[in-house]
Amino acid sequence: MTADDTSAPVATSGHIVRGVAWGTVSRAAQLGSGLLTTLFLARLLAADDFGLVSMSAIFLSVCSAFADFGIRAYLVQRRSLTHEEIHTATSASWLIGLAIFTVGILAAWPLASFYHAPKLSYIVIAQSGAYLLLNAGAVPSALLARRLDYRRISIAEACSSLTYPATAIPLAYFGCHSWSIVIGRLAQAGVGLALVAPSVHSLVPGRVSGSALQRLLRFGGLVVIASALTQLDENLDNICVGHYFGSAALGTYSLAYNVATIPQKYAAFMIAAIAFPALSASRVSGSFADAAARFTKYQVLVPVFLSLMVGVYAQEACALLIGNRWGDAWKITGIMSLSGAALSVATVVGGTLLAGGRPGVLLLFHAAKAFVTLCFLNAFRVRGVSGVALGFALANCLMLMAGLALAGRCTSTTWTALPRAIARPLLAVLTGVGASYLFRTLLVERGFGTFPVLTISGGAGVLCYLVVALAVSRSELTDVASAIRAAVRVSS
Repeated sequence: MTADDTSAPVATSGHIVRGVAWGTVSRAAQLGSGLLTTLFLARLLAADDFGLVSMSAIFLSVCSAFADFGIRAYLVQRRSLTHEEIHTATSASWLIGLAIFTVGILAAWPLASFYHAPKLSYIVIAQSGAYLLLNAGAVPSALLARRLDYRRISIAEACSSLTYPATAIPLAYFGCHSWSIVIGRLAQAGVGLALVAPSVHSLVPGRVSGSALQRLLRFGGLVVIASALTQLDENLDNICVGHYFGSAALGTYSLAYNVATIPQKYAAFMIAAIAFPALSASRVSGSFADAAARFTKYQVLVPVFLSLMVGVYAQEACALLIGNRWGDAWKITGIMSLSGAALSVATVVGGTLLAGGRPGVLLLFHAAKAFVTLCFLNAFRVRGVSGVALGFALANCLMLMAGLALAGRCTSTTWTALPRAIARPLLAVLTGVGASYLFRTLLVERGFGTFPVLTISGGAGVLCYLVVALAVSRSELTDVASAIRAAVRVSS
């Protein structure tokens, strides 16, 4: 067996800055396409349409954990990689995609019966087919991440994300209802596959090595169970709303959730995607604990601040993005912004434990987190849909601190290493968000319009945040500023 030429490079600050720069360009494209899609679909589709797609998405999000089967994490974190391991991973990825498509067909009608939604069955089958495309691109994408080739990854993500609104919006306009979303996702997956695969030949399954498959299954088995528990845990609120309150309530809830978690999707996930290969590479240079602490600080300084600001301006954000016909969706958005903030930092827990080769610990953590979330949802669902959102947010915040302590213990000698890392950035975030909330309240009480409220209170909050952040987290804020400047150069 010969080593492949994709040996993990040592991550430098230059790699990370370029990664954030390209990631910023990609996420900006994804954010623009996401906002554009939400802006139009919220006005073209009914609550039932969003509810049906959300019901199928809950099942498929759990399937997505099995779809990955830890293959991407396995390929990225390996210090050396052989051709046999790559061929084995490609074959395994194809087989898993086919298995998920088959499971989707078998589960379609039972799911429709559970949710009392006959139309759901065909939507589940169609969306399951997307995993044939997504799994085909899993190995090429992992090899790009392993080489820290953020440029190609970002271009593929940006182009595929723009495919979704280009497909879904016209179909919704011509009356395709929930199928406009489904077909848009299939088109997005197809374009993403075409852009990450270096050639058609690279997608063809190769010879399976027994020893390589054994190593993959040993690593991936724990990862897939942990990922499945993560997806289940993060969708327990949707399951609760869909089962107890119906598809229309779930449609409103999912729209509110989409608005609240914009920073998580487009900032936190970008940082996590860049940090995981960098964390894995830092094991070689012996700077793993320091890299994990910086990863934590970045997540607090950017996505947590943005998430809580969305919560402060939930009413204005919902009015702009989804319109005024969704009732109290803005109240749910305000509550869910806490979940968005907590889940943003929670990416540190999973990324640190996986990069450190501790999937078993991650599995136990997610099992405990799912149990705690279920208890909170059961206690708060009597308060209606808003109660579900509140219970979900409280469970996420509680388990975040436990997860950071656990990850800190696994990367250094103390339980307080990562919880202590968030203290100073969090002080800057809470100062800025508190200032925005105070100024917004005062301006609204005095009858100011939306534009002056946003500009004055938002500007005051950002100014307070920057002043405190420069005082307590100058190094991390400088890194963020460098990445933004690099992103501007890349995009130009």
